[in-house]
Amino acid sequence: MADGIGQVGGGADSAVEIAVEKAAINLERLQEELAAALGEGYVGLSTDSKPDVVRVFVRDKTEAEQVRALVAGHDATKLSARQQKEADRATVIERLRGKAWVTWTAQDKEEALRILAERLLDGA
Repeated sequence: MADGIGQVGGGADSAVEIAVEKAAINLERLQEELAAALGEGYVGLSTDSKPDVVRVFVRDKTEAEQVRALVAGHDATKLSARQQKEADRATVIERLRGKAWVTWTAQDKEEALRILAERLLDGA
């Protein structure tokens, strides 16, 4: 795969593999970015074959330049939606842990109840 593009599989299940060098990534965030930009054309992502190489799988090799641009512009310090939600939850929990129950406001109680409900419904 000298040009960084290769075919994977065959028939209806085939995909195009695009290898891009990128030292630091937030895998979850990059998956979100690729899926949002490429829609049904995005198949998946792998980082396990070589250090600093991201392998993106798409339906059509015409997506190669867009994939390269997305990976190059990816900011590994930005959180995915799920990661941001967890960070926000942790911030609220930490703030509430530092307050005595009798000083909790209605908003504090509502936030705590929301977090508990989300965790129960999400299975987290």
